[in-house]
Amino acid sequence: MTHTARENGYRLGLEIARIGCLFRLRDRELAQELGQKYDAFRSPSAASVVADVIVDRSLSQHEPRTIKTTEVDGALNFESYNFAGRVSPDRRRATLRVAREWEAFDAFLRVLYSVLLPMRGGLLVHASALGRQGRGLIFTGPPEAGKTTVVRLSGGDSIIGDELIAVRRMEGHVRAFITPFWNEPHLAKSFATDVPARALFLLRQDRRTYLEPLSSIDASVAMLPNVFYEPEHSGLSQDALDALGGILEETECYRLHFLPEAEQLWGCIDELV
Repeated sequence: MTHTARENGYRLGLEIARIGCLFRLRDRELAQELGQKYDAFRSPSAASVVADVIVDRSLSQHEPRTIKTTEVDGALNFESYNFAGRVSPDRRRATLRVAREWEAFDAFLRVLYSVLLPMRGGLLVHASALGRQGRGLIFTGPPEAGKTTVVRLSGGDSIIGDELIAVRRMEGHVRAFITPFWNEPHLAKSFATDVPARALFLLRQDRRTYLEPLSSIDASVAMLPNVFYEPEHSGLSQDALDALGGILEETECYRLHFLPEAEQLWGCIDELV
């Protein structure tokens, strides 16, 4: 159960990429559902942000899936079809009005960690990742580039994610972390929690499989569209750019031209790692 004493409501502590958040809820049904959904990420560790979550039944599940973001006095306000929230990073506080379904909370959780990670040398990235022979491999690119395809072809490797992962530079090293955000959740059955990043690959499906080395500058330009961050907040935008630069300085970067065929794909990559 996720609740403390009834008069205190319900509390859910989560940790992603070693960044903890505490969510305080009044709705017992939603608290139980979230506790089950995010069970693998529950943690009693110190919270970087404390967020109050209020169920608002007036919020719709049927409006266009857009998020409007505005900055007011250093805080970020978010509004979507099924949630509305405010994050004050400096005060370590957040508030959230949310439809009762867990999907609304999940959407806000992505936004929240896109704010918290850049402040700590990390990013939320549209990418897949896995651990192969003890080394972390990150695969990123636009929709349909093949992020999930690469994971499906990975055999017995430890999977970090297939859609949205966290990447952090910590003590001079880069690590890729699992998140709750999957395209194909059944792939999470063979996951690892995090791995040291050995190389980052920008995916491009092609007629043959080969690697093209990229400078950190070229990799930064190619990778930026795949970073989940909040450009409306000038300070956070700079944090995201700084985090991206730090990550790429410590990680080998390649453009991976590939056919979706396991033997050719891993033969090419294994020569590198």
